[in-house]
Amino acid sequence: MNWSHSNVIALADHRCTLCEGRGFKIQTPGPCKCVFRKIFRICLDRFRQCAHKSPTNNVRLEMVSRAKNSRQIYGRKNEEYMADFILIAQRTFAPGTTEYKVLIWHFLLGADWKLCMHRLAKDGIRFGNERSFFHLFYRIESNLGRAFAETEPYGIYPLDEYFGGTTHDGERPRTLALVPKVRDAEPVRPPLKTRVAAA
Repeated sequence: MNWSHSNVIALADHRCTLCEGRGFKIQTPGPCKCVFRKIFRICLDRFRQCAHKSPTNNVRLEMVSRAKNSRQIYGRKNEEYMADFILIAQRTFAPGTTEYKVLIWHFLLGADWKLCMHRLAKDGIRFGNERSFFHLFYRIESNLGRAFAETEPYGIYPLDEYFGGTTHDGERPRTLALVPKVRDAEPVRPPLKTRVAAA
């Protein structure tokens, strides 16, 4: 992703002391961590929306452009997005690490920080205080936010490009429903006057 001022200004936290709400760090190049944390939260919200939708949602028909030919493929975007979310998380934090466990327990399954600390203590991982544990949350958010945006060749952020933006040949993908659409029923129109039968 090409970072520019227009990309990060809306994502920056105006209370951030590192970038002062501008989105770019003052001393070092690149977007601020508050921008990556916001990207992570946007992607996580979409993950939760996809998880709550019906599994038989819809199938998307997309044009895929190759160097010599183009073809159409079918896919379930919601399920693909959830799989990509987990796969990028596994590439960023190896399964079994503290960060990956906290991602699954806290962010995906909804356990609060006390339960996470108690569960990690059983594995022999202890934190000095609550503050150091919350820094782990922030580190997970910023690292995954960067990975979601900068994964090459295709990241899962921005969401509009992932879920039906323009493809390489400039055409918008078409969505086909699994169940045929039911035609809208026409409104009932009673007769305006009754006809009298001829005698």
